[in-house]
Amino acid sequence: AYSPTIVSRDTTNESSCLAIRRIDDKVYLGTLAGLKVLELNTGATYFIGKENEIDKVGHHRLMVDNNKNLWIFTSSGLFKYDTRSKRFEKFTTSDGIYDLSDDAVNMFAYDKFLYIGYRMAVTYFDPMQVNVNTVRANPIITELQVNGKTISQPLSLFERTWLNLNYDENEIIVNYTAPDFTNADKITFQYQLHGYDKNWINGGMRRRITYNNLPPGEYIFKLKTANSSGLWSEKIAMLHFKIATPFWKTWWFRSILVLAVFLLAYILYRSRLKQIKKIYEVRSSISRSLHDEVGATLSSINIYSDVARTKTNDPSIKQLVDKVYDASANAMENMSDIVWYVNPKNDLLENLLVRMREYALPLLEAKGINVLFDAGENTEDLKTTMEQRHNLYLIFKEGINNALKYAQAKNISIVLAKEGNLVTMEIKDDGKGFDVANHYSGNGITNMQFRAKAIRGLLHINAAPNTGTTITLRFPIT
Repeated sequence: AYSPTIVSRDTTNESSCLAIRRIDDKVYLGTLAGLKVLELNTGATYFIGKENEIDKVGHHRLMVDNNKNLWIFTSSGLFKYDTRSKRFEKFTTSDGIYDLSDDAVNMFAYDKFLYIGYRMAVTYFDPMQVNVNTVRANPIITELQVNGKTISQPLSLFERTWLNLNYDENEIIVNYTAPDFTNADKITFQYQLHGYDKNWINGGMRRRITYNNLPPGEYIFKLKTANSSGLWSEKIAMLHFKIATPFWKTWWFRSILVLAVFLLAYILYRSRLKQIKKIYEVRSSISRSLHDEVGATLSSINIYSDVARTKTNDPSIKQLVDKVYDASANAMENMSDIVWYVNPKNDLLENLLVRMREYALPLLEAKGINVLFDAGENTEDLKTTMEQRHNLYLIFKEGINNALKYAQAKNISIVLAKEGNLVTMEIKDDGKGFDVANHYSGNGITNMQFRAKAIRGLLHINAAPNTGTTITLRFPIT
């Protein structure tokens, strides 16, 4: 039995069933949403005739003839639906229908005729005498416009060959028709632009289609048509065209661009490598020159002053010669440090750690101070700049010298470690300490702070009388 809840549960319009007819195992329902089918065997429901503009079926506008064809009256036309072939055929006023008005129209059957009753007139016909149009109409593409300009070449050329267009020729208008000498006004079309449309599109009775801003690619426009009885054409009209890809989007241009980027990167890398090598050579040359020339001169001054002070008994002259000797000795030590900083072979922190040990251990052990020198495993392979090595080493020397002169310590620990992108150096003793506030203005501490800032580091001195001293330096390294 017919159940409205099964048939009409989609929309409000479907719930208004205005006409109903049964043919075999199907029930056809006229609703405000169109013509709906209920399959009694499965309970499935679906609409038919939407592509023919059957969007509403009113009261008394659904009839069945003796051949089990369904007749549907709508404001779009009178439709015959062949339930066996599932084809629609449309009839309009040009076929003798009095009017397609949607006002006060009733359909009814009497004797062998179907009647369409209006307020002031009636149309009747024998449904068994209505012939089906068996002449198929073949589609023809009549005009192609590209960016508003008509293609002058015969379009039949492009049924199998390609029309080549530039990348900016992407506004396409296609005009078409289908000659039919019986019911030309009932011809309907379907089209598909292969490469753009996924499915066939119902074009209705329109004879023109527009595509805007088509991307580059290959396209085939396909067109088919149905006559007044819904018979589709055997021929499909086709139009082939290509829209070129702009050169900056082509694979070869992108490949060249990628190669150019890699080539530029390689050139910059080689240039940087050459620059580094040049700097390396300059630093090596400066290091050798300082060692061989300036270092030798200072060494000679030191030796001659040492000899001179043994050959004079004049106290005033000996005092001056002693100053020259001490000054030359200090200059030699400083020169040795500078030569070491400049030499590119010492860029690794490992080399600096060796030099720090060689400086501190003999001095501290000679004073009877126990020394712990600990460098983390992850510090030795770090690369430092010349400025970082120079300032780190001088801060280290100042800290060691202050401990030797003033701390009276028994134990000193020197610890270097890497924490993230920071290098930390800590010099800690158990000496007598000092009051940081009263000694902070000294040149030694001020110089250490200055050198820490030069390498973007932070220097912290923690000290108090009788509690020892801890010097902590942290600076970034990349």
